[in-house]
Amino acid sequence: MPALTNTKAEACAQLLAKGGISEHAAYAQAFGVSKRSAEGNASAQMEKHGIRARVTELQTQSADTFSLSRADWLESFARLAKKAEEAGEYAAARSNLREIGLALPGWYATDGSKEGADTEMATQMRELVRRVRV
Repeated sequence: MPALTNTKAEACAQLLAKGGISEHAAYAQAFGVSKRSAEGNASAQMEKHGIRARVTELQTQSADTFSLSRADWLESFARLAKKAEEAGEYAAARSNLREIGLALPGWYATDGSKEGADTEMATQMRELVRRVRV
């Protein structure tokens, strides 16, 4: 589906595809209407202009172009933690390691217990967290 011919409808679709904004707010912003008017008209206009279909298409295109696997995401945190540690920024390193820990349920025990630590990775990550603590 190409861009919508109505530039205001396309702007509305772009806002919605980015996320973090309601249909009413996106409609009000793109079409330059009051919030009250948007509340009454947004739903019907979304269908009339094909905005919802365009939002779905934009989000699908975005997902196809940007692919970040969970492993890539976790590796990024690990790289950031290592760089922060090397720079002596221990709070930042610990914060990144904590994010890794929270993303891997079962090995990060906040109470200090070793419950759930059944992998080599868990042992390595605990050791990194210990070294980075200030």
